[in-house]
Amino acid sequence: MSHLFHIPHGLDDPALWVLVAFFLFMGFLVFLRVPKLLAKTLDDRAAAISKELEDAARMREEAQELLASFQRRQRRAEAEAQSIIEMAREDAERMAADMRSSLKERLERRAAMAERKIEQAEADAMLEVRRRASEVAAKAAEDILRDKLDASARSGLIDASIKELPQRFN
Repeated sequence: MSHLFHIPHGLDDPALWVLVAFFLFMGFLVFLRVPKLLAKTLDDRAAAISKELEDAARMREEAQELLASFQRRQRRAEAEAQSIIEMAREDAERMAADMRSSLKERLERRAAMAERKIEQAEADAMLEVRRRASEVAAKAAEDILRDKLDASARSGLIDASIKELPQRFN
C-alpha cells in the first residue's frame, strides 16, 4: 500500500494529477457541505421511515381495535338473535297453550249447548208424547162414552161438567 500514496517524481505523471484532482474534488465536496447534506438526507429518510413505521403501528392498533369492536358487535348481535329466537319460542308456546285452552273452552261450550239442545229435544218429545197420549185418551174416552151412553145420559153429563167449571177455575 505504500506505493499507493507514493508521490511520483515528475509533474507529468498522470497518477499525481489524479490524486490531486481527487483531493480537490473531496475538498470541494466538503466545502459545499455535501457530507452534511447527505447526512441530513439520510436522517430525513430515516425519520420518514420511522414516521411510516409509527403510522403503520398506529394503523395496526386501530385495525385491531376495529376488529375487536366488530367482534363485540357480532357477539351482541348473536346474543340478541338468540334472545329473539327464545322470545319467539316462548310466544309460540304461549300462543299454542292459549289456542289449546280456547279450543277446549269452545268444545266445552259446544258440548254444553248440545246437551241443552238434547235436553230441550227430550222435553219437547215428552210434551209431544203427553199431548198425543192425552189426545188418544180423550178420543178413546169419547168413543167409549158415545158407545156406552145414550143421548139423555150424555146431556146430563155435559150439564154436570158445565156446573163444575166455575169451581175448577177458582
